[in-house]
Amino acid sequence: MTTFGLTRDTGQPPTIDEQKSYIEGQGFAIDAQDWFLVSKESTRASRKKWRETLFGTLQEGDTLVCFNLASFGGTIGYIVDLVDALLDKNVFVQLIEEKLLLTSRNHSGVFRLLAQAENELLAERTRKSVRVIKQSGSQQGRIAGSTSKSKLDPHKKEIQALLKRGESLKSIARVYGCSDTAVRHFIKTRKLKMNGPIAL
Repeated sequence: MTTFGLTRDTGQPPTIDEQKSYIEGQGFAIDAQDWFLVSKESTRASRKKWRETLFGTLQEGDTLVCFNLASFGGTIGYIVDLVDALLDKNVFVQLIEEKLLLTSRNHSGVFRLLAQAENELLAERTRKSVRVIKQSGSQQGRIAGSTSKSKLDPHKKEIQALLKRGESLKSIARVYGCSDTAVRHFIKTRKLKMNGPIAL
């Protein structure tokens, strides 16, 4: 029985090395060749190949130590399918941040963690959208004549673009470090336009 580690490159803290250090700091000794990395720019084809490698390596009784549930990347459905398949193979999944060990006999906890993982993944995709918008040359600015200043004013055009992309209030709020209510108020007072109703 072997202990493997899993890290994910998101382009945001914690870095890959920080994730490894944190996992090893919890008492897990993992050899250099026994680490799996989920790439920041993974595609459906690359995820399929990565999954084949993962399941071709892990054996019954092995343990896969992850920084958190979102480390698997992809969609929530993808994570559920992957974790279920690992547990069906009798591989233990240790989630460090959540302080939870998932096994084939006890994995009900994975479902209560899905909302948290979904928020992290939504925020990550929103950050990526912000980078795309900035690289496209969108100007940042504050609407003239606004009734009061907001920490979101410098990001007005970015937020407008994110709304048109269908990003939710929750993901936008997480990226800019404010509440859903603050984002909603900003949208209303700055008269930003959206495609359809506001997504929570």
